[in-house]
Amino acid sequence: MNTKELKTLLKPLSKNELKDMLVELNKKQVNKLFFDEYFLSLTYNDMLEIVNQHIDQHSQYGFVYARDAHYIFEAFDKFIDLILDLKQPVKQINLLIQLLSIGGNLQDVDDSYGGLQETQNEILYHIDMILSEDIEVISEEDRMIILQNAFQYHKDENLLGIDDWRNQLFIDLIVLLNTDKLYNYFDHELKMIENAIGQGKDDYCAFRKAAILQVRFSLINYKDQEQALQFVLDHLHYPLFKNIHLELLANRKSYQALFETVNQYLNEQKGNHRSFLKYRLFAAEKLNNVEAVRDTARLLLEYREYDYYQVYKNTFKEEDLDKMINNIVLGDDKELRQFVIIEEDLQDLMVKDINQEPRQLSYYYKHLSPKSMISIQEAYQSLIYQEAKHANKRSHYRRVCKIIKSYQEDYQTNGKEIIEKLENDYHRKTAFLDELSKI
Repeated sequence: MNTKELKTLLKPLSKNELKDMLVELNKKQVNKLFFDEYFLSLTYNDMLEIVNQHIDQHSQYGFVYARDAHYIFEAFDKFIDLILDLKQPVKQINLLIQLLSIGGNLQDVDDSYGGLQETQNEILYHIDMILSEDIEVISEEDRMIILQNAFQYHKDENLLGIDDWRNQLFIDLIVLLNTDKLYNYFDHELKMIENAIGQGKDDYCAFRKAAILQVRFSLINYKDQEQALQFVLDHLHYPLFKNIHLELLANRKSYQALFETVNQYLNEQKGNHRSFLKYRLFAAEKLNNVEAVRDTARLLLEYREYDYYQVYKNTFKEEDLDKMINNIVLGDDKELRQFVIIEEDLQDLMVKDINQEPRQLSYYYKHLSPKSMISIQEAYQSLIYQEAKHANKRSHYRRVCKIIKSYQEDYQTNGKEIIEKLENDYHRKTAFLDELSKI
């Protein structure tokens, strides 16, 4: 049936008859995604059925491999778009909460490429945005419905062990608790989850306990900040709460306490040292402790946090900068050395490095001046010959040819001598000869 025939068929129908026809069409699963009217009454089971259809369609031996996983997440994208089109905040939040639960329980999809993580984060983002924009117009009754919906679909004691999405959802929903009734309901349901998680004794269960306790902290902090601080102090045996403690001290502008506490945590050799160092740097800057700023920024550079190089550099006087740069250049940290050479535009050292080790051309290439390019021409050729020596399949040969093409462009030459040498040296590698002939 073409468009004209369809219009001829539909024109005589009344509005009620059209609705009846839509309902009838929606009974067929294949049609369900194409009628917005249907989404006004969409349920968890409806969404689950459609997702499972996609899983069945693309699974092999009951499992969807990574190469086909995007088809399943495309179904989630379709749901998200249609839910957002509803323009009904409470309905949108409830549907997104249900969809988040379905994602959290996917057992038959290979997520090694991160599609599920991206999808779940997008759902959480939209829930947070809707709450931010429309929370004032959501009644107490509707707030309770949202909370009940969240706990109904997210209190499963397993959820594949992926608690971070669920826990973040609970933290986001705390802004709804503007009455004692709502607060007490949230508190009661959270205790049930805590009790279920608390039964385990292994390290993974300890990790899950710490994560759900973070939700508990957020709930307490929403009502009583002093009580929340004590709660954090009572749970410092969990590394996660050390970071929360430092954040609280930073928010309270207790910079001396922050500096002393983070030093204590660093000495304990437990927890996220990179994160601790950032808090230490923040406190040192607020206290105008230049020596501590310098030492901390230097340690962050060793963690490859190169954004702090300028902070480190600013702690030196102008007359001491050359010595500081020279110490890094002469040091054993190769990656930091290369970063500083580029940052300070030390062209002579770039040329020296490339001439000593042609493979470093790939690292410095985009930063070389025209004069430096002239000085590394022989090393450039050596790199081509090195790559050719280790090439043993067509993708390697193409890489060699790509370097030759770049060489021709950089030095405005046809590279004839290089190509002829490679053809002569590797005359038995027909695939290589074929790629060389295409230059």
